[in-house]
Order: sequence, then C-alpha cells, then structure tokens
Amino acid sequence: MGLAASARPAAAAAQERSFAEEVLEILRESGQVTPEQYERLRKKAKAEAEAEAKVQAQAEKQPLASDWSFHWKNGFTLAKGKGDEFKLKFGGRIQNDWGVYAPDGNLKDSLGGNGTGTKFRRARLFFQGRVYRYAFFKAQYDFAAGGAFKDVYLGLEIPKLGALRVGHMKEPFSLEELTSSKYLTFVERSIASVFNPSRNTGLGMNGSLGEQSVNWALGVYRDTDSLGRGFGNQSAYNVTARISGTPLYEDHGARLLHLGVSYSHQFRSDNQLLRYRERPENSFAPRLVDTGAIDAEGVDLINAGAALVQGPFSVQAEGTGSFVNPVSGGAMQFWGTYAQVSYFLTGEHRVYKRSSGAFARISPLRNFDPAEGSWGAFELAARYSYLDLNSRDVRGGRLQDVTAGLNWYLFPNVRVLFDYVFARESSRGAVASGTAHSALARFQIDF
Repeated sequence: MGLAASARPAAAAAQERSFAEEVLEILRESGQVTPEQYERLRKKAKAEAEAEAKVQAQAEKQPLASDWSFHWKNGFTLAKGKGDEFKLKFGGRIQNDWGVYAPDGNLKDSLGGNGTGTKFRRARLFFQGRVYRYAFFKAQYDFAAGGAFKDVYLGLEIPKLGALRVGHMKEPFSLEELTSSKYLTFVERSIASVFNPSRNTGLGMNGSLGEQSVNWALGVYRDTDSLGRGFGNQSAYNVTARISGTPLYEDHGARLLHLGVSYSHQFRSDNQLLRYRERPENSFAPRLVDTGAIDAEGVDLINAGAALVQGPFSVQAEGTGSFVNPVSGGAMQFWGTYAQVSYFLTGEHRVYKRSSGAFARISPLRNFDPAEGSWGAFELAARYSYLDLNSRDVRGGRLQDVTAGLNWYLFPNVRVLFDYVFARESSRGAVASGTAHSALARFQIDF
C-alpha cells in the first residue's frame, strides 16, 4: 500500500508542474536567475522527476520477496519467502454416497440390512503447512459419522535422511490403504483391507532413496480411539514398517511397476481382544463375516503387493496375512487378497507419487466443457477380492466379492463413481451361506 501511495504523487509530478519547477518560476519572475539558467534547471528538474516516477512504478509492480502469495491448485495455498519457506494450505473433501443392498433370503433372514439410502461417507476439513522450511503440520477433521480425528500431526524434515512425524496418522501398511480415499479406483477399499491398522497415534519416519525409486517408512504406534486417545496398563503398541519401489518408471509415470511389502507386529496382553469383521465393499451393508472376540497375546501382519501401469491400462494386486498368537490354543491364520484392473477410455493414466509410494490425483486430458465438446475422463474397472476368517475353532466365514466400476472425472478435483458389487458369503458358523447384490454411487469434490 505504501509503494502504491508514493508512486501516485510521483507519477502526477511527472505529468504536471513539479515543486522544483514552481520554485524556479518564482526565482525567474523575481530576476534571481537568468532566462537561460531557468530553462536549463527546469529541464533537469523535470528529467529527475520522471526518472524517479519510473523507478517507483517499477517497484510497485514487483512485490517484496517477503510478501505472501495466494494461488489455487486443486486447493487454496498461501506461500511466503524464498523457496516457499512458509507454505500454508487449507481445504477438504465431500463424498456423498447413495446405495442399494439386496441380499438373498438366507442372508436377509440371518443378518438383515436390505434397503436403499444415502449418507456422507466423508466430510472433511484440513489445514496443513510448512513453517521455517523444515517444520510441517497437518490437522484434518472428519464431520461424517459423528466426527473424528484423521491426520493430526507435526513433523520435521531432516535433510538427506527423511521426515519425522509425531501424532495421529496412517501406519505405513499396504498400497491400497496409503492411497487416499480421494484417489481410490472404487467406492470402497477391498475386503482384504480389514487387516490394515490404518490410523493410530505414534512416532514415524519415512524417506526415499535413489531419486525416489525406493520409499521406506518405519514407526511405533499406540492403538487409539477416533480422537487419538489411548491409555491403560495393556500393551497396545504396533511396530510397523514398509518398503516399496518402482524398478520401472518411465514417461513421468505413464509406464511404471510398483512393488511393495509391509510388516507390522502388534503387541497385545491378556484380556485385550482382537476382532476382524467386514462388509461386502458396501458401507451400507451389514458385516457378513465376523471372527468374534479373540483373546490374543500378539499379532503379526504381512502384506505384499504390486501394481503395473501401461498408459491407460493398469493392474494392481495385494495379499495380506494375519498370524494371531492367542492366549490359549494354537496359532491362527487369517488372510485376504484382491486383484483389480482398470482402463481409461479417454487416454489418461493412473498417477503414482513416488515420494509416498501410493497413487495420487488423476487430471482429465480435457476437463468437462460441453460447449467445447469435452466431457472429462472415463475409466472402467473391475476387482475380485477374497477374505478368509476361518482358522482352528474360529468360524468367522469366507467372503468373495466381484466389483465392476465406471468412474467419471469431470475435473481434477470432481468425480462421480458407480459400482456394482456381487458378494458371496460362506462357512460362517451358524449363519447360512448366501449372496448379495449392491449398487453404489459416489459424488465427490475435494479442494
């Protein structure tokens, strides 16, 4: 504001008679300078005034390096200082789901849950940033389903080593889990994700090697509730690690091969119960498989997966095993897997973020604009997933899902998803085997 205010009088002085010229005029009229002296001094004063006006006008056009800049790139960002020493971003996401769940007679009689409806699957706001170049933070809150913490942490970048975080965050486990819900190919993650520890409060570190061709992460986490709280005399700590890499990465990710493996040891003590139960990739449906409560002393989780992107075509698969050491009786093993394929009819490809070892935002080659004959991007997808929760005397059941999807990307941050899910449940204790059909639609925007 100061620069603009000072530049305006200078500009006016260059166009009208300056103060120096007025003084010279008085001196000329009083006979204290000759006409020749007056003309020479007047030209000099005018030239100096014009030069000063140009310098100040140029300074007005170029803000100081310390000024904040504000811009939009799929979200609102404020930045300040050389190299974005200070960088703040705020935004959120809205996911409004509509669904139909239609079980056969056996499942309807045993578990019920048939019907239609809608809900906000996620309604989140976040504020994150980087301060003094090396310190960073994120605070994300989900208002859906009564409200909960999501990512709430602070961190420190350590040059040549990695990023250290403390707070509530995802444990580094599984490609599907670490891919944000904003970028999932289907409305829901696969049924194999029942084993993923997801978010807990802890201390973690991650980094990259070889120009981000290898990504590693390691952390210690305490099991917590939806607000990041956990306290007691029980051992409820997890040590979780993941390593992933892209032995093939070409054409900015249009051709890539991802390989990854994750491991987590979950320490448990007496009277600390473990339970796995899952829905048929439809958050409106009841849980079709359920181990019930298991008194466990410890659990080992192992996950391995791969993904291949060849232009508009991609394939992705993972398998996860849970090896449970119960308080009494022999060890138990539960496991799940999925495989999926997708193809962009409009030529786009899935985007992979090497720094995190997960998939990221897809931008249409041409945004939705009917006036220009452009309708955005379209993707076809299919997935098969399997979950086995039977081991020894635990008869949690087996579940198979087949999902077909059509995704419409109108803009980089607006998309609509349509899924059809066929589920088959079997071998669950006293619950009769049966099948169920689901139809799902999601309307999503993130910013």
